[in-house]
Amino acid sequence: MQVAVRSTGGRRIQAAASKIALTMSPFETLERRIEVPARAELAAIYDAVGDIEGWDFRGAEPVPETEPWDWDLQVRAACTQSSQVLDIGTGGGEVFSEYAGVYALGLGVDRNEERIGVALGNAQPNLRFAVMDSAMLAVRDASLDVVLARCADYDPSEVHRVLRQGGTFVSLQMADRDTQNVFDAFGWGSYGTYWRALFESHRPYRTSLDAAADFHDLGCAELRYEEYDVPQYFRDVESLVLFLKASPLPERFDPELHYEAFVSLMRGYGSGRGIETNAHRELLVVRK
Repeated sequence: MQVAVRSTGGRRIQAAASKIALTMSPFETLERRIEVPARAELAAIYDAVGDIEGWDFRGAEPVPETEPWDWDLQVRAACTQSSQVLDIGTGGGEVFSEYAGVYALGLGVDRNEERIGVALGNAQPNLRFAVMDSAMLAVRDASLDVVLARCADYDPSEVHRVLRQGGTFVSLQMADRDTQNVFDAFGWGSYGTYWRALFESHRPYRTSLDAAADFHDLGCAELRYEEYDVPQYFRDVESLVLFLKASPLPERFDPELHYEAFVSLMRGYGSGRGIETNAHRELLVVRK
């Protein structure tokens, strides 16, 4: 059995937003910094950005400075033209539907009925969607070639059950320190502590390394775990507001109540490149 573990570092943001000054290259210092909006302007931006349908955050997600690995390449490497693929936590199917041409049959599942309602609008001849709990997959044993979980909860024993021998599981998860300076500025602790508390009500929170240990115990032939923590940027104020408005966070973002925290974040991390934060990601690839 092979287990590969790799961690790719980056400049980690660990202090409070109000105490950090960015170090920029000479080129970056010539760029115009993003202006901090006044209270009324922030409220207007909040109303104007609208809401996210399904679970497609790509308009709100900050852009990493570098990515040691790419989700798109991982999915394409796992699939073949004959693959039967399950996407756990598919949301509105926005991302999964983009891969319809690289597999034979795809099923996207999510426990949220509204998101699946959006996903049905992305259905294609070889792509179906259904409301389903990842802890109780209504899928036959050993019937799938690939299982995907992108920023979604999953049960290793269920994934192992539905995968064929030689099948592949690929998971991308946001890790404990993701967007840490955002959590610091708003006094929310950390992404990891928030999700641990959220999970306590129904089942233990599992990191990707915890899941890797579970897959190892289940006898999987090969496991690969990778981690990175690198700078990333919200391209403008609107992107940051949409992220705060639509993301599952400890508090619902209120442009009036949270104005000072928002200003602190922008003053500490705004530049001509955007508003800096960090991307802490975990990749887990398992072969049964």
